[in-house]
Amino acid sequence: MPLSTDRYIVENDCGSKNFEKVPISHKNDSYDVDMHLKHFIVPDTVHFIFGLREDFDGKPYSLVQFLSVLSVKLRLNPTNMILHYAFEPSGIWWNATKELVTLRKVIVCGKYMKSAFTDSHSRSINQAPTHVCGRPLFSAAHRADYLRLEILHQFGGIYVDMDVLVLKPFHFLRQYDFSLGEEGVNASVGLGNAVLIARKGAPFVKRWRAEYCRHYDSSHWNHYSVMLPHRIYRTFPGEANVLPHHAFYMPLWDTVGLSELYFNTSQGDETENHLAIHLWSEKVVISLPCPMISLLVHKNYFRPKIFKVKCFSITFL
Repeated sequence: MPLSTDRYIVENDCGSKNFEKVPISHKNDSYDVDMHLKHFIVPDTVHFIFGLREDFDGKPYSLVQFLSVLSVKLRLNPTNMILHYAFEPSGIWWNATKELVTLRKVIVCGKYMKSAFTDSHSRSINQAPTHVCGRPLFSAAHRADYLRLEILHQFGGIYVDMDVLVLKPFHFLRQYDFSLGEEGVNASVGLGNAVLIARKGAPFVKRWRAEYCRHYDSSHWNHYSVMLPHRIYRTFPGEANVLPHHAFYMPLWDTVGLSELYFNTSQGDETENHLAIHLWSEKVVISLPCPMISLLVHKNYFRPKIFKVKCFSITFL
């Protein structure tokens, strides 16, 4: 699919304190929702982010990322799928992905992090975002944490991490201003940011961005991505729709959870209440998909005749 030549700049209005309140949300413990709802306020666009550092943080584009994109296509079938990148990977799975998505190149404008659409021939700015409001973003993960908020603030849509496999449609969440899921039972860890559903300019996202600008510290790994949104939610519960932990983040990333995710070959019915599965690629190095992905493939989530998968290398970080 050819790259668009349209350009946009995501403005970094860190000092903004004008927040609106939209009392639409509630904690949602059930997915029994009228699927014929027409009053969607979130665009039918899914955003992905990859390649914000030239070395890809040592994790090249692989079958896992492709399966993530494919799962979105098969389960959500959105009008648009946009993959935002700074450094373009290569290989068979990247080539396959490009057939499914529209590519959008991330650039740097001055000291602050912004993103822009650009065509495939533009190489005048080839760095990934490095700062948020003057504070350095060292890792690709932290850069992606903030960039997703910028994208959702400016355009709205659904953000999905590229180590998330979507198992069921969740278009019903597009009726809410902003939705995200608990990480850990009763949000014991916080609220995860691997799957976010937001309308353009959602107040919760505005608050989240503003807190990054005021207090960001790169030494705190998941404070701003997971714990901070939980704190904001406790203060402004009407601005977010929070789903239970099993929606997106079960099994968890701890030792028990990772063992269940990658080595329990008897899994199957356990995914009944899941909308998606997070593979926690920040915690493991996956050379090829292991039992969970293999199981999902053979349960016809990903057209099993296409893939033959075998686990032969997992490294816990």
